Amino acid sequence: MATLKELNTKITSLKQTKKITSAMKLIATTRFNKMLTVMQKSRAYVAALNDLYSYIKASDEPLTSVQHAATKEKTQAVQFVVFTSDRGLCGSFNSAVIKTFEETLLSYKEQECHVDFIGNRGYEYFKNSPHISKARLLGDFTKKVSFVELLPYANEYLRQFNEGSRTRLIGVYNEFVSTISQKPRVHCLLPFEVEPQSPNTHNNALNDAHHKNDDTKPTDHKQTKPKMIGPMIFEPDVKTLVTHYVQEMIRFNLYQFLIQSVTGEHAARMTAMDNATRNCDDLIDSLTLERNRVRQAAITTELTEIISGAEAAATA
Repeated sequence: MATLKELNTKITSLKQTKKITSAMKLIATTRFNKMLTVMQKSRAYVAALNDLYSYIKASDEPLTSVQHAATKEKTQAVQFVVFTSDRGLCGSFNSAVIKTFEETLLSYKEQECHVDFIGNRGYEYFKNSPHISKARLLGDFTKKVSFVELLPYANEYLRQFNEGSRTRLIGVYNEFVSTISQKPRVHCLLPFEVEPQSPNTHNNALNDAHHKNDDTKPTDHKQTKPKMIGPMIFEPDVKTLVTHYVQEMIRFNLYQFLIQSVTGEHAARMTAMDNATRNCDDLIDSLTLERNRVRQAAITTELTEIISGAEAAATA
């Protein structure tokens, strides 16, 4: 059994730890709410891109003829963009992405794999991997989510794909589902499939973040199509428009991956710190109870010794 001094030391240490985890939870909550606002602002642009696709699809032009122009595979090089965090203390957030990417790499072990990492955790884990031809750590995007700073890398991926030096562009990230759920996803950006994501996917995640019961699954919504007023005129032509549309979708999809990854990181850290704070409370209560028992036992022992001494002195 631990002594009274040891128990007091442990309780004091746990109280200090609780202060730290509580502060980290508050910081993560503040950053999480800011990222939710960023996600909400991006919904209008996602809806506009999907409306544009609906207009193009409703036109008389055959859509199959305006898929991405770069279809000739000159090499077998594949470009990955992996989104992790720079710091830990966020539960299984990083390990889930790392495990998913390890499984994905096995599918491309016969090809030349180039990997760009956003987040130091993934880079440190894979930088010496024999399955990766070249690993590169990009800028500090996890602290400052910026579309402008991400744009040069997106343009570089598009240029490489158009030139034929890359056959695929694949993003690996954590999709933000709710404050307690982030699912690792593998999304092939290039070659581009004209299947735009409904903005309701982001709406559901945002709505679920404000629900008290986070275990409820997002409600499925049907994608609303824009009302066609009349025959649509595309200038200069549909093929040129779709080419620009594809490029914009690739850029914005990368930005969406970054937003969802950073939002999920803050949500995971907020949940982890909340659990740590609760665990501290439980341990403090348990140790306090044990300390009271030790103290009571010590008091009882002292009283027994005093009474025994008094009775021995009286009979002497």
